[in-house]
Amino acid sequence: MDDAGVAAPRTNPGNALMWLTCSTISVTATILAARLAARSSGPTPPHAEDVAESDEKYKMAYDAALRRLTQQEGTLGNLRVRAAGLLTVAGAIATFTSTIGLIGTDNPISSWWALWLLLTLTVILYCALRSLLPVRRGWSYGAPAKDLLDHEGDDIQLRLDATMGMVQGVKDNEDILVGRSRYYEIGACLLVVEVALAVAASVASK
Repeated sequence: MDDAGVAAPRTNPGNALMWLTCSTISVTATILAARLAARSSGPTPPHAEDVAESDEKYKMAYDAALRRLTQQEGTLGNLRVRAAGLLTVAGAIATFTSTIGLIGTDNPISSWWALWLLLTLTVILYCALRSLLPVRRGWSYGAPAKDLLDHEGDDIQLRLDATMGMVQGVKDNEDILVGRSRYYEIGACLLVVEVALAVAASVASK
């Protein structure tokens, strides 16, 4: 009791401990609830600027791959035209050598010259045909329309998958073009050899 005779209030240790425990539990529950809410809401959606930038990047890659496929198709067409010209010139040389009497009875040539001319002409024809014939399989012209329609996903993923498919198509087309170009180069070199053999055979027969 104090000097005025009034008893001072006393703090119960049990009540203080209970209050502290309840406060701790409340704060912990609040933190856990906030974390669960953030986790259930999923990742934060990207900003509109990031989405637009990604879409523009995929669009540029798609257009670049499509242009490359178009260029490869034009290159294949030009290669076929040159192969047809190679075939025509080789046939003309063969006709010329027989017309002027290189293998006639008046000016016979050695059978070895005739054999070399025949072998050279045969290889030239083979190389020209390998460059000239249509591509049966393995050539890519672009993303199939059916695959685009059947694709499940958003526009960005669709454009990404289509671009990756065309990039692989560009690689496959490049392998075909390299192979056919080599055949054409071999045929063109042998065409020069055929001309040299024809001239040499003409000189040797006189």
